[in-house]
Amino acid sequence: MEPTTSERIFEQLLERIRSQEWKIGETIPSERILVQELGVSRIVLREALSQLRALGLLETSHGRGSQIQAIDPSLVGQLVPLMVRTSDSSLFSEVAQVRLTLEPTIAEVAALHRTEEDLEKLHQAALQFQEESFLEHQTPEKIRTLDHRFHRCLAESAHHQLFGLFSRILLDLEPIPEENSPRSPKQLRRACEDHFAIVNALESKNAPLAKSLLLTHLLQQQ
Repeated sequence: MEPTTSERIFEQLLERIRSQEWKIGETIPSERILVQELGVSRIVLREALSQLRALGLLETSHGRGSQIQAIDPSLVGQLVPLMVRTSDSSLFSEVAQVRLTLEPTIAEVAALHRTEEDLEKLHQAALQFQEESFLEHQTPEKIRTLDHRFHRCLAESAHHQLFGLFSRILLDLEPIPEENSPRSPKQLRRACEDHFAIVNALESKNAPLAKSLLLTHLLQQQ
C-alpha cells in the first residue's frame, strides 16, 4: 500500500530529527513556514506533528512553539512502525478500544495517588474545556485539544510513567476531527459534566467511582 501524504511528511520530519538537522532542545519552524516548505495542507502537517508528539519527540507549549525532545532511541524504533499505520481506519477503532480498557484504570489509580496540585490542574483543564468549547467559531480540532489536555492531566495524576506514556500515545493517535463533524452542544455539555464529576471523585479519593465515571465518559463520547 502506498503511504499517505501525512505518512510521507511524518517520515520526512522524523528524518530531520534522526539526521540532527533538528537538534534536541531546538524550536522547529512554525506551521506556516512548514506548510509552505513542504507544500502540504495545514491538517496534513498537524497529523504528522501529532505523530511526533505521540513518540515524545516533540513538545508544544503556548508561547514557545514546538521543541525537539530527547527520548530513548529503542523506544522510537518500537513505536514508529505503529505510527506510520495511522491511515488504517481499523487502528482508530483499536485506539478507542484500548482507551476504554486503560483509562478507567488510570482514573482509579489517580484517585489514590493524586496531589492537591494535580487536582488544581485537572480543575483548570475542566474549566477551560467548559469555557472555550462553546465559543462561537470554535473548531472541532481545538475542542479535541482541550479534551486531551484534561485526559493528559488525569494520566499525570496517576504518577505512573507507563500510564503517562501510553496515554500520550493513544491520545495523539486519535484522528484530527473534520471541520464538518463537530460535537453537538448536548455532547459538549455532557463532557463538561463528566470532567467535573471525575475531578470530584478524585478529590474524595473514591477510586471505584472515578473508574466508573471515566468508562461512562468514554462510552458517551464515541
